[in-house]
Amino acid sequence: MKRLSLIAVVILVLGVFSAAHAQSDPTLVDTVVQAFEQTRASTSLHVAAQSLTEQSGDAGFGGGSQQGQSAWDVAVAADGSWNLSGSTSTVLQVGDNQMQNAIQYVVLDGVTYVNLDEAQMGQMRGQTDQATAPQGWIEVSADGTDQTAGFPMLGSTANLSGQALGALLLPMSATSIAAMAALPDDIIDGQTMHVYQINLDAQAVIDSEASALLRGNGFGGGFGGGFGGGQPSQGSGDGSGVPPDGQTPPTDGQGTPPSDGQRPSFDQALDSANVIVTIAVYIGADDGFVHRIYSVIETALTARDGSSVVSTVTSITDFSAFNQPVSINAPQIGA
Repeated sequence: MKRLSLIAVVILVLGVFSAAHAQSDPTLVDTVVQAFEQTRASTSLHVAAQSLTEQSGDAGFGGGSQQGQSAWDVAVAADGSWNLSGSTSTVLQVGDNQMQNAIQYVVLDGVTYVNLDEAQMGQMRGQTDQATAPQGWIEVSADGTDQTAGFPMLGSTANLSGQALGALLLPMSATSIAAMAALPDDIIDGQTMHVYQINLDAQAVIDSEASALLRGNGFGGGFGGGFGGGQPSQGSGDGSGVPPDGQTPPTDGQGTPPSDGQRPSFDQALDSANVIVTIAVYIGADDGFVHRIYSVIETALTARDGSSVVSTVTSITDFSAFNQPVSINAPQIGA
């Protein structure tokens, strides 16, 4: 994934998103709401995405960027929860430092397994030595007493299905859609796509299952938290693709985590006035499923000490293989 291609997509998406603002047509709203409900009701699907997160801040907070990719096979378990198998990879740039991570996941009947063999753990918050990851597949315990102790980013495995489904969990209703406009049709995998630009009510997103898309992509939460980044774009094969996720320790602008006395204490509550969520949704003309979601999420946070951080997350998530057979198996521990 080259940064140049990501920037090109960012420009393309932002250009399209800023081009039209229209009142929501009830008929179009119903079409989108039904498409989201139908897609979420799938017994299985494949999710692939890419993301670009860029952040800047002051008062020693620093800034940086993160590119992410992920791919997931997701299937409904017997109890109605999600089984899944997938992987995420991220490239995090903070100051002059770069960290790359690739993590594999399996969730089967409520049990989570991870493989950190390709993870470059780097220096975690509060640590001075490079963390040593366990080898092979490991089972993640709910109480953190297993081999994952000392790896705080794995706390996010409690909501891996949310990471996998990502923008599909955004609230879609007549009240959450602030503005909507139809864009020109497109084609993905030979099927005509009806495309809609949507501006979402920020407070509705903050209060929804998708709030992690706002809170989980910032340095303040620890870039790399969960490493649940974007996913490779399938679809039309036009080479455009970009989507997000991750977190990173605050830095002094040189890639070095600041001491506790330097680290700003950011308010966890997001002000809806400082959040903008704009998406473009691709809905299959033949099958009615959501096949692609472009999203641009902009947030601004101000700490009690007056320091601030601004984040822009641009992502592209593709959905396919709806209701197709998928096999998810428990990995061999240690292998």
